[in-house]
Amino acid sequence: MELAPFDTGNGNTMFICLECIGDPMLKGFKSLPKSEITCTACNSSTRRAVPPARIARFIRKHLPTHFSVDDGLYDGYEMSLAEVVSRAIRCNNSVVCEAIAQKMVSSRVHEDDFYWQGQVYCVKRSPFDDEEHERWWIVGDWHDIAYELSHERRFFSDKARKFFESLLHEALSAERPCSPGTPAVIKTLLSGTKLYRARIAANPTEVQHFKSNPLAELGAPPLDRAKNNRMSAAGFSWMYVSQDTSTCVREVLPNQGDTVVVGEFVSTRPLRIFDFNALSHRLKHAPLSLFSPDYEQLSNHRQLLRYLHDEIAQPIERPETDYVMTQAFAEYIRCYAPHHFDGISYRSVQHPGGINYALFAIDNAERVRSPYSRPAFDLVISSDSVTLHTAE
Repeated sequence: MELAPFDTGNGNTMFICLECIGDPMLKGFKSLPKSEITCTACNSSTRRAVPPARIARFIRKHLPTHFSVDDGLYDGYEMSLAEVVSRAIRCNNSVVCEAIAQKMVSSRVHEDDFYWQGQVYCVKRSPFDDEEHERWWIVGDWHDIAYELSHERRFFSDKARKFFESLLHEALSAERPCSPGTPAVIKTLLSGTKLYRARIAANPTEVQHFKSNPLAELGAPPLDRAKNNRMSAAGFSWMYVSQDTSTCVREVLPNQGDTVVVGEFVSTRPLRIFDFNALSHRLKHAPLSLFSPDYEQLSNHRQLLRYLHDEIAQPIERPETDYVMTQAFAEYIRCYAPHHFDGISYRSVQHPGGINYALFAIDNAERVRSPYSRPAFDLVISSDSVTLHTAE
């Protein structure tokens, strides 16, 4: 049944064009007029428009989820129903919002009803006591998946897959506030970028051995010697490098006086990196619809992104289980991200301010599939690029 448009009282009827509504779900309404009408809000001629009753009927059941009846505790935060409508549908035209509000109020309801005539409202208050309480709740999903991967369903977890898919989508769709249109978490290392990797040498003979064969001795280990690491499981040999020499020296945990051999690797092509460091800054997301059935989940995942880098980079006490979550998410980025990534960047635990990279091995069908083979990377190193450092 077609809804009657709102009568403005002077014989004209009201329609609101979808361009005057900011909510992304409401913008998906199918237009009702059979011919062009004039939008009450912007006076443009269009057929992409709906009457107030159509919007009122759609948003009616959702508003109590996000707004509550004002109890008078906080002066100055009260809103009329029209103001609630304005905030919810993202429309600043007071005539339009008042018309929608009128369609939601009935003279027959009791004063305890949410849509009682003359009722005032406020944004529903946070259920959390403070930011730390909120953080604990938000990262709960991350720890829940971590427990499942560690102790219940490590290899075939549909719950983990859906969680990573949603989290990755929200991360990749976020923009840098100061650079609209630029994905915040995608970072490019230009060809010729210098990266550093270190090993502790036990004696002068070992120093010379490392310097004479730097690619083999300072590069990623063969697959059979690849250990359990923050981003990769045992048997997966990724290249862990740092942005500077100080960071890579600290990463190998030397004792005072140890000789640390550092290799300077140079990228041979641009490398696309998933940058966890970007998550520590406030990201710009496209608006969520208050009326979406996934609103709470997506909102929580966007909030989780603010805390995720701390979860990724925190010190680990039990590598055999505590690395599982970061390994699984890194593997999901490597294999299933809609963009091809060459690696991941994250902050150093051992050196405040330092940045580490975990570079993915090149997929090469011609490479001999042997546990003793070495993975290949788009990096080069020479003996002249090897330096010695004494740990302080």
